[in-house]
Amino acid sequence: MFRADEKQSIPSEIAMNINKYVIDSVTAYKRPVKIINAIAKENFTQNCVDFLSRLENITWNHIPQLKTKDYEMSWFYLKKKLVKKEIEGNFLVVENNGFVQIITRANKAFINSGIMFILKKIYPKVVNAFLTSDEIEETLSYFEKSNETILYHKNIVVKELLNDVGTEVKYKKGKRRIELREYKQAFTNAKLEQVWIDKIELFSEHNEYHFYIGRDGVISIYNGNYDDYIPIYEKIKQKYIQKYNFLKNRSRELLPKNELRPIRIPFEFNMFDDPSIRTKFIDMIEKYTFCNYSIEYVGNPHIHINIVDTLDYSSFSVKTYSANSLIISPQVRTTEAALLRFSSFLVNHFREITMEDFSNG
Repeated sequence: MFRADEKQSIPSEIAMNINKYVIDSVTAYKRPVKIINAIAKENFTQNCVDFLSRLENITWNHIPQLKTKDYEMSWFYLKKKLVKKEIEGNFLVVENNGFVQIITRANKAFINSGIMFILKKIYPKVVNAFLTSDEIEETLSYFEKSNETILYHKNIVVKELLNDVGTEVKYKKGKRRIELREYKQAFTNAKLEQVWIDKIELFSEHNEYHFYIGRDGVISIYNGNYDDYIPIYEKIKQKYIQKYNFLKNRSRELLPKNELRPIRIPFEFNMFDDPSIRTKFIDMIEKYTFCNYSIEYVGNPHIHINIVDTLDYSSFSVKTYSANSLIISPQVRTTEAALLRFSSFLVNHFREITMEDFSNG
């Protein structure tokens, strides 16, 4: 089991190397650095090398950088031909006891068709998780206290039930800010409006810190060093590992007498009494990639769907429990990666969730 309570004590040599990469990116290249966080059941670097070695029509290189008892750092270069264009870029990988950070200054096309392509192909050995709005707010509070600073927010992206998106754009480049708005107000307003903050841009008063953070756990650094943001990495690692550990050991084949260990996702109101929400929920499941599903029942207020994850052939059922919760029931073989992938899908396409063990007794 991964440890969620470990502090980030990054070796100085690794921190110095990443700091140089970040400073070069934001000063010389004028690009933000994106940090993609994930959980790896096995060594990510080796799995990445093994996967790239099997590909054709691709140019790549891997240079190990530093390795200690608990940390490993590597540099990757990748050039890949797509249908209408070519992507090229590099990224750093830092691993610490199952927590993986992929650090890059590359553009969106390289991230989507290069890095995210690799992550999808290595799944379920590596899996992305998610943060909730409350967890982002908690993370920012921890960052303020650790760095003895005050954070203000610029742009925010909010999501409503069933993935309706809104964007608030206030401060424009080159314009003097009329007011400084503390980030806490953004979260207070979101709760009052019954929406969730999906992504938020933050800065300190003297701009020594300037970054984005989203529910996908991706951090974009516009100013500051890599190790300035260690409190944020600590919180993301803690939240990711807590979710991963909570979802472990739910395959019925692993449990005595093939018992069930279902998961309950509670909501604040009887949303499934609304026929339109039931219909939209089914429509949403159709968008869940790499799965086969069958609808057992849809009625007032009940839904019953069976899902097979075609990436690792995990299976589980999704049912309503009364009108104000969902029950996910793992079947004979269900990996924590599959449950985490589906949970992330619900957060991105349905609404924010919390998870708890369910007992019908």
